[in-house]
Amino acid sequence: MGRPTRLTPEMADKIANLISTGNYDVVVCGLVGIHPSTYYNWLSKGEKAKSGIYREFFDKVKKAEAAREAKWVKDIEGDPSWQSKAWLLERRYPDRWGRREVNVNMNQDVRVTTHHEYDVVHRVIMDPKARELARQLYERVALGRKDACQGGPCELLPEGDS
Repeated sequence: MGRPTRLTPEMADKIANLISTGNYDVVVCGLVGIHPSTYYNWLSKGEKAKSGIYREFFDKVKKAEAAREAKWVKDIEGDPSWQSKAWLLERRYPDRWGRREVNVNMNQDVRVTTHHEYDVVHRVIMDPKARELARQLYERVALGRKDACQGGPCELLPEGDS
């Protein structure tokens, strides 16, 4: 015969009380001095049992979890901020209020942008007037001529040798 269980009606009441006030299972286990695996083992036994200490424990824990949830919902509903209601709706009805996940294939967007930039550069190179304007712009801005922008912000560029 194995060692006697540490689960007593008093232990079950203490655990249920700690759960109903909002503590997580692992925290409760630490507070009452049991390993979480013991706690989950007790719950598993209680779920399968039709009666006895483990079944009573299981029922107390489930009732405490329901009380905790009801308290949290009441607290959220009592909060005057809209964010708490949005949070509750998002989790309670995720199909209607949940965040939508958008999947974007960045590789396609980058290729399109690169293609567009290439197309613009190609058009400038192939058009003699555009090519001449690009050369003039280069001389004014890239070479840092003082009269480059005629009083605009690019006068901050360093002066060139031209």
